[in-house]
Amino acid sequence: MKNFLGLPFFRKPLSDAEIVEQARRDIKRWQRFGKWLLLSQTAIVIALGCFFFLLVHILDKMWRFAGGVGNLALGGLVVGLLIGFAFGVPILHAVDEWGKTIGALKGDRTSVLLVKYHDALIELSRQKEDHTELSASESRAGEGRGEEKC
Repeated sequence: MKNFLGLPFFRKPLSDAEIVEQARRDIKRWQRFGKWLLLSQTAIVIALGCFFFLLVHILDKMWRFAGGVGNLALGGLVVGLLIGFAFGVPILHAVDEWGKTIGALKGDRTSVLLVKYHDALIELSRQKEDHTELSASESRAGEGRGEEKC
C-alpha cells in the first residue's frame, strides 16, 4: 500500500544532493528567522511567567479574603495543585523550547559541517577530474611524438 487516501504512505528516500540542499535551506532559514524566533519565544516565556505569578497573587488574595481556614484548605490545595500543573507544564515546555532556540542560533553544527564537507568533496572531485584529463592529454601528446612509457 503506497498511497492511503491519496497521501503517500511511504516517503521517497532523498538523494544526497537533495539532503545537502535541504540542509542549505535550513541554514539560511535559521540565519534569517532565528533571531525573531528567539525574540518571540522570549516574549512568550516572560508572558507565561507573569501570568503565572499574577494568578498566584490573585489566588492568594482570594484565600486571605475567605479567611484561609476550615474546609477551604483542602479545596485550595487541590485547586492550587491543578492550576500549578496546568500552567507549570506549558511554562516548562516554553522554557525548553526557548533553550533549544538559543542552541540552534549558535548553529546547527551537523548541517553546517554537512554542507562544508560536501562542497569540499565536490571541489576535490573536480580537481581529480582536471588532473586525469590533464594526464590523459599529456599521455596522448607523448604517444604522438613516439615516446614510450614504462
